[in-house]
Amino acid sequence: MRTPHVYLAAGWFNPEQKKQMVEVYSVLSKLRDQGEIKLFAPFYDGIVLKPNDPDLQAKMKEVWSLDIGKIEISDLVVACTQGHDVGTIFECGYASALKRTIIGYNSQPEYGLNVMLAQGAKVFVKTEKDLQKAVEDFCVVFYKGEDK
Repeated sequence: MRTPHVYLAAGWFNPEQKKQMVEVYSVLSKLRDQGEIKLFAPFYDGIVLKPNDPDLQAKMKEVWSLDIGKIEISDLVVACTQGHDVGTIFECGYASALKRTIIGYNSQPEYGLNVMLAQGAKVFVKTEKDLQKAVEDFCVVFYKGEDK
C-alpha cells in the first residue's frame, strides 16, 4: 500500500507566516513520524535561497524544479495562507490544475482568503487539531482508494 505524499506550501517571509508554517509543520511531521504520510516541506527539506548568493539564478532553477516535482508527486497540498504569500498561492494553483487535494490553513482567517484558493481548497481549517483531523480524514479516503 502506498503512503500519501503531502506537500507543505507556506511562506516564511514574516513572523506571522513563519509561526503558522511551524504550527503546520509540527502537525504534519508528527503524522510523517507515525508513518501516516510522506512529507515534503520546502523550508525544511528543500533549498532556501539567500539573496546574495552568487549562484542565485542557478539555485532559483533548482528550487523551481524541486518544488514543482514534489507538487507533481503529491496527493495532498497543505497551504498556509497567512499573508497571502504569492508562492504559496502559485503552488496551490498548480496543484489544483493537477487535481490534487488542497487543505488550507490559517489561524487568523479574519484576514480573508483569495476566492480562487477558497474554491480550490477541499477544506479550510484554523486550528492545529482541525488540521490533524483533516489530514487523517484525507488519509482514510486515500487508503480506501488504494488497492489492498
